[in-house]
Amino acid sequence: TSWWRGRRRRSPAPPKQVVALCREGLGDRWEMVEALGALGGEAGVHVHLVGGTVRDLLLGLQVRDVGLVVEGEAPALARAAARRLGGTVRVHEAFGTASWTAPSGACVDLASARSEHYEAPAALPRVALHAGLRQDLFRRDFTVNAIAISVDPDERGRVHDPFGGYADLRAGVLRVLHGLSFHDDPTRAFRAARFAARFDFTLADETRGLLDAARKAGAFDRLSRERIGAELERILGQDAVVQAF
Repeated sequence: TSWWRGRRRRSPAPPKQVVALCREGLGDRWEMVEALGALGGEAGVHVHLVGGTVRDLLLGLQVRDVGLVVEGEAPALARAAARRLGGTVRVHEAFGTASWTAPSGACVDLASARSEHYEAPAALPRVALHAGLRQDLFRRDFTVNAIAISVDPDERGRVHDPFGGYADLRAGVLRVLHGLSFHDDPTRAFRAARFAARFDFTLADETRGLLDAARKAGAFDRLSRERIGAELERILGQDAVVQAF
């Protein structure tokens, strides 16, 4: 069940309650997240839980993967964690991402905050690292995936929700973050079907209109078979396959 059941909150809970939610939802991985936040504090960089991790925590669902955004160098922070606490690190320097696996075998993923620019409809984005948190959240597909929870020692548990994702999560609504979202990346339409089926959500009216407009403009014609195939495989890999189609 979702953590807000029976409540009428219009905004996220106080930080202490959010920390308790994270501790319960992440289990042993929360200690890893806390440690990364502390190391980030020592290095002067901000660290946040983001994306599907936050969405699933707020929905009271099992969290499969733990994702963090670092307003700085994510690979450097992952290496610092391995030196201090042990474990192994996998790094993709070109993308500013890393995975830290603790001695226990638990794993968390880290990514440097980034912004994206699409030079043409359906083209792969050009990524610029060293962005701020708001820019990183704005590049995401839907508002419900654009919520962050700080794990900085000084503001641990603070929820960052600049685009109203919390309200949409409560309402069970999928909403894109800007008018060119489906033109930039038409695969978001497939993700919309997958998420709507998985969480029993609906598309916001304006989002459905933007999707139809992108389709009529031919944005989907520019997608490669490989990218369409990858999205279809993700749909086929979930339980609510029929609903998604």
